[in-house]
Amino acid sequence: MKTSRKLLALFAASFLSIGGICACGGSEKTFKTVDAPVFAEGLRSDNPVLVDVRTPEEYAEGHLSGALNIDFKSEGFLSSAESALGTDRLVYVYCRSGRRSAAAASQLAEKGYSVVNLEGGIIDWEKRGFPVTTETEN
Repeated sequence: MKTSRKLLALFAASFLSIGGICACGGSEKTFKTVDAPVFAEGLRSDNPVLVDVRTPEEYAEGHLSGALNIDFKSEGFLSSAESALGTDRLVYVYCRSGRRSAAAASQLAEKGYSVVNLEGGIIDWEKRGFPVTTETEN
């Protein structure tokens, strides 16, 4: 009986971390991680603030149209994010592979933001044929 409970707990933890709701460091605050097609649909329907958390150099090489660049690796990431983001809109975040954006999503969720993270990052986004741009928004 104990083994089946452990297996059930392991299964539940795996399910929650694969494309579902990801717990942020054991905290009550959560964010969603979704694949590229769901992320793209959300961009069209949710009217979110889109944030690229890669470095400015990575952003310049190609990014999703309309994305703000707030570098997660910068010392003032959270203060920059809080200055740029309204608290009343959903925040969609992405990076190169999904790791930095998951960490950024966790920190933003801890601050009370509703966040959706792109699973697989811009690598998977492009692999699935979704567009990127090098144009900067004015």
